[in-house]
This record gives sequence, structure tokens and C-alpha cells, in this order.
Amino acid sequence: MWTAPAIAAIIGVLLGLLMLMMGLGTVISPDSRARAMREFAASSGMQLLGGMLSFILGAAVVSMVPLSTDLFSICVTVLGWIMLLKGALLLLWGEGLMGFAHRLGEHAMPVIGWAMTLAGALLFITALNALGAATVAAMEEQ
Repeated sequence: MWTAPAIAAIIGVLLGLLMLMMGLGTVISPDSRARAMREFAASSGMQLLGGMLSFILGAAVVSMVPLSTDLFSICVTVLGWIMLLKGALLLLWGEGLMGFAHRLGEHAMPVIGWAMTLAGALLFITALNALGAATVAAMEEQ
């Protein structure tokens, strides 16, 4: 039986890898990320697709990670709610959200990339540690 910390750790590993790859991609090529954001902002269809994907991914994380007192599970659940909220905002107010992102400016891309890389690496390493602890605890129960 999967425990709440183990489920949160598995999802945390995957989200950490996603954030790490997105951040590194932004650090390596900030111009291409800025161009992608401009193209995303110009396309209502991409905003709709991005909103649906973000909403579905956030809803899956929120529904899969059981509520518990474990700090790591709470952090993963908060990330899920953030994704769900971002998806809802893109679905309801895509143009406005893209205007806000545009005001952040393309000059912020390297900073955003490094922040995403560091956050992803931290989440990935912490999730691996939590997964290891959950595995040990499950082995001890048997």
C-alpha cells in the first residue's frame, strides 16, 4: 500500500525533474524561452491548451497527494494548487495573464531560469530523500 509520503515523493521527483529541465532550458537559451513566451501570448489556442494542461496536472497532483501532516506532502500539494490556479487563470483570463507575464520582461528570463533550476534541483533531491525514507519505513513494516 502506498503511503501519503511515498505518493508525495514520487510526484515530487517528477515535478522536480520537470522544473529542473525547464529551468536549465531557460538558462541555456533564454532567448528561445522569451520567443516561446511571445508565441504563447499571441496564440489563444496555445493559451487554452496550456491552461487545460496546467489545470489537469494541478488537479491530478492535488487529488493524488493525500492530506497529511508531512511537510513535504504539504509542499507538493501547494505546488499542485498553484498549477491548478495557473490553469484556471489561463482558461478564464489568458490575455490578462499573458500581459502580466509580458510586463515582467524578457530580461527576467535568466533570473527565472536560475530560480526554476535551483527550485527543481531542491525539490528533486528532497523528493528522492523522502522516497528513500518512505521505502525504508515500508520495508520495516513488513
